[in-house]
Amino acid sequence: MELYQPSSAIEYENKSGGYYFHSKEDDKDAWLCFDFKKHRIIPTNYTIRSFHALPNEGAHPKSWVIEGSNDNHDWTILDKQKDCPLLNGMNLVHTFSIENPEEKDFRFIILRKSL
Repeated sequence: MELYQPSSAIEYENKSGGYYFHSKEDDKDAWLCFDFKKHRIIPTNYTIRSFHALPNEGAHPKSWVIEGSNDNHDWTILDKQKDCPLLNGMNLVHTFSIENPEEKDFRFIILRKSL
């Protein structure tokens, strides 16, 4: 496995900082999409762990949008975070709620960088 690869985003037990995924600081169009293939999920929450770096160092998640789709074309916004301070530290974990009152199911979930 190579460093910085999207597959590192699901290495849940790896807290050493050896493998991780992050976009470039100046990449305004960064995203990470999960395709559940033949399955559909009804999202209620999601959990993110920060980078293995001290506060205000490294690429800690700060602003993003979570969206769902069934055709990878039309997207429904499920959550937005702007200037979120909850992940500004080493290996911090936080679970965020998703607004999905109709319990709509999705094949694709995307985490898109937001400025």
